[in-house]
Amino acid sequence: MTLPVSASPATPPDTAEALSGRLLFGPDSCPMPLLPPAAGLVDLGAWLATDATQPGSTPLTVALVPGTRRFAALLAALGVVDALKLRRPDSGQVFDTLYQAGQTLKPGEEGPQARWRNRRPPTEHRRTPEGTEHTGPLIGSSINAQGERQLSFQVYVRRRVKTRGAPSRIKWTPGETHHVPERMRDDILATGEDALDGSALQQHRSRSLGMSPWREALFSGVTPYDYTFYDRQDVLLIGSEAALTQEARLPLYLRGPDGALLTGCPLEALRAHPWVDGGGLNCAFLPAVSDAEPDALLAATAEHTVTIFDGGHAYTRYGAHLGGHHLVLLDPARPGFEAGDSALREAFRARQDDAELPATLAEPWPGRALAFRRYA
Repeated sequence: MTLPVSASPATPPDTAEALSGRLLFGPDSCPMPLLPPAAGLVDLGAWLATDATQPGSTPLTVALVPGTRRFAALLAALGVVDALKLRRPDSGQVFDTLYQAGQTLKPGEEGPQARWRNRRPPTEHRRTPEGTEHTGPLIGSSINAQGERQLSFQVYVRRRVKTRGAPSRIKWTPGETHHVPERMRDDILATGEDALDGSALQQHRSRSLGMSPWREALFSGVTPYDYTFYDRQDVLLIGSEAALTQEARLPLYLRGPDGALLTGCPLEALRAHPWVDGGGLNCAFLPAVSDAEPDALLAATAEHTVTIFDGGHAYTRYGAHLGGHHLVLLDPARPGFEAGDSALREAFRARQDDAELPATLAEPWPGRALAFRRYA
């Protein structure tokens, strides 16, 4: 299949800083930088995510024949996740997630750290000014007397303790319990490492995130807490569960900020069921072939910023049902190619407008890429 593509001049990306320039693949003894088509998939995923989050952006479909399907979908997905790592969850999502976490806490247990703004006016026994910021752990969630959901946080008080014959020391002891109702959810200012950053509690109460060096390097410069606690709708993968799961566990090397070579795998960044058992998810997965009706599967799947269709069967089954930006990967040697090609041509005829890929993105696939805008 030969697909037309229109390209516009663009400044080549700084591959030394881009994720595509830091990834390596191959045997342990001699991993090599990604070849241009593979690096181009990472850059394409990042570009799609960036375009999708621009004000006024309309749904975009990019289809291409990558040459080989192995790793293609996951490389593009890594680009999406990397481009969206600075995007923070909204206050409603933060409140919902904390509320659910609070429901699972037993008496005496502490949940995630948070920083919040106190809205209660001072009283004779409580002299803290209204608007004061506090840092402490979540200790529960409940329904208050007004029938509104609320979060409960523990305030820790810093006290100086002096023992006979020993120098004085600082001790943190539980103080007041603060309740934040849902209507004041915007007063939750930060959670996790962000909440502890710069606070006196940082050294006293730290939260271990279990981050591997590979993943820490991937998310260098931003807090990784969002990726272990909050669900995010970054990318939806549709394809063969067996093939994608196998590829997600294969070694992929990353050059760290200090130049060290780190060993990891895609699933450390692509958190989706069935690849992880708990914590926040930034991906979702749908099987390209299933006995279940598409509507039933889609009803339980939120719309994601970018959907990646790994093969013709995936696009034929779901392409017309999903919004957002689409990346369609077609392989003439795989089953479902002709059906996927037909569905893609039908979508192209109903397009809103043609679209242009930057020249640097179109270069690895001359005559094998197509881009167009769809109606929202």
